[in-house]
Amino acid sequence: VFRNTRTIRVLLPPGYRDPSNAGRKYPVLYLNDGIMAFRPRAVHVEEGVHGLITRGEIPPMVVVGIDNGASTKESTNPTVDRANEFLPYPDVGFAPRHLYPGEPPDPQGRFYPKFVIEEVMPLVEGRFRIAKGPANTGIGGFSYGGVAALHTVLVRPGVFGKLLLESTPLWIGPDLQLLADITSARRFPAAISVAVGNAERDDPDINAEGL
Repeated sequence: VFRNTRTIRVLLPPGYRDPSNAGRKYPVLYLNDGIMAFRPRAVHVEEGVHGLITRGEIPPMVVVGIDNGASTKESTNPTVDRANEFLPYPDVGFAPRHLYPGEPPDPQGRFYPKFVIEEVMPLVEGRFRIAKGPANTGIGGFSYGGVAALHTVLVRPGVFGKLLLESTPLWIGPDLQLLADITSARRFPAAISVAVGNAERDDPDINAEGL
């Protein structure tokens, strides 16, 4: 879809390769910004997921980290390339004092759902024992990666039964277009988790708008 090359990182659950589990299929979470999520000093996905599984708080599951456009072999401007893939429309900020020219002016995030559903998911399902259907399939992301995850479930309803949004700017788009899309949607994932910090930026207006 995006005519570039990236790493897809797959975290398998404990016991995945045990002979006794050879016929078992596992639910899956597709996580945007895989390069950030799987870095040891970043989100600690490995420790968090395996800890929850070991304690019995979540079932054994596969986590797929999808590297962003900034980390592809073809990237020449990482800041712009990441936003270009994730945003379905420009980030123009929010009124009254945080409006600015659209960044990037013509983002390609409208194609991100096709990339995930028609390229990444078949690749993963063809190589690993993945349980299919929305009840077994989630998608999530951080910041702009959360925007891409949210846009994906809005335009392709029924594919993902779980949505994880962390520090996601919901004001994206001219005239708060993302919020308008949410308002007009008629079908959502069965489980949605939304989280944001109260001191993510130095600007208190941004923190307040995020909350």
